Amino acid sequence: MVDDKLNALTEEGLSLTTSSEEKDFYNLAYQLFSDGLERHIDGIFYLDKKGTRGRRCIVKPSPKLKKFHRSILRLLHNCGAYKFKNSVIGSVKFASRKTILTDHYRTICSQLVPEDCKDIVMIRMDIQDAFPSIMDYRVKSDLSEAFNLILTPCRQDKSNEFAGKQELFTGNSKREIKVRKCNYLYQLLDHLVGICVYKNRLPVGLPLSPALFNIALRTVDGRIEKALEHLGKTNKDLVNTRNLVCSRTSRVGLRRQAKMSSNYTMASGSYYRYVDDLIIFTHKVNLPIIKMVHRILQSEGLLLNPKKTKVIPFSSGWSALGLVLNSTEGKPAKRFMKKARGLWHLWKTKRNDVAYQKLKGMIASAEHHPFDRGRIAKKLGLRIVRRGPLRQKGEWDLIPLID
Repeated sequence: MVDDKLNALTEEGLSLTTSSEEKDFYNLAYQLFSDGLERHIDGIFYLDKKGTRGRRCIVKPSPKLKKFHRSILRLLHNCGAYKFKNSVIGSVKFASRKTILTDHYRTICSQLVPEDCKDIVMIRMDIQDAFPSIMDYRVKSDLSEAFNLILTPCRQDKSNEFAGKQELFTGNSKREIKVRKCNYLYQLLDHLVGICVYKNRLPVGLPLSPALFNIALRTVDGRIEKALEHLGKTNKDLVNTRNLVCSRTSRVGLRRQAKMSSNYTMASGSYYRYVDDLIIFTHKVNLPIIKMVHRILQSEGLLLNPKKTKVIPFSSGWSALGLVLNSTEGKPAKRFMKKARGLWHLWKTKRNDVAYQKLKGMIASAEHHPFDRGRIAKKLGLRIVRRGPLRQKGEWDLIPLID
């Protein structure tokens, strides 16, 4: 039997609709809330990340449920309730994980002397059973906090037409329609949580699950960054003392010492997170940050995966989040060179466009500095030529060094 409150709110929302899109939103919400989550799941699979059979429970939503979840995610984005720091990769628009991490890698390479890269490490960590660790009561509190960020300014501003709950459903502007939808979802928060969780836990596979997980880890991000800052203040003198002993008494050594003392990244570190993957670039004296992160996550009901916790030297390159960057000073692997030469031979003899695009992708992923240097291309006997006015972001081609 449908709840009377749900029926009344839906009728009130439908009577005040000003567009077909808003009417579809209320009708779809009414249908999903009354039916429940189980009727809108097309299948449940137990797979691993590689696609093989495993113990990860993945829920396949129906098209209606997927559409409604995406509309809620769009609503949170447009109303400003889904804002994070730049360290949370994937939540900032027009900033992909590849551009953020490669730019940071290049910045560190340009600031440090190659000998100093031996002291920098990348700590790669992973949260064990990330989504199922978030319970339904936490999802409810996170959604309530997100909607309060939108509705509280409207209720506090008495001069505004959104002053009271009775006047909240008046107006036809886009902003007022968004606030109406948020107020509708806020008053039916229990029903909304019911179609966001599966067996009292946050499932893998729903479009809204990554957003809810990011909102739940807001406090974790802040606490980890504070712990890094505290470690940086503690170990800053130690880092500078080690560099003072290692540097030579010459102009190069003095320049290196000045650069190291001014570079705060050496003493503290930089933190990035992509859903359940954590990455920290820091000095090797700050390795106790792993225990601190474990305690912070444990206090929030989460656990680190010990099998996926690795400390990778910066000088040997790193691989994380599906990206692989080799060392800036090391030689490319023999397998890489053999495959690249084979692709170039296909392009040169048969004009195979697929081979040419693959070769360009391999060179683009292997280059760490701007393409003007073209270190990898030169080892293949090629030269990078820019096309168009943009030198760094324009299109480019490969030509032989000696025709």
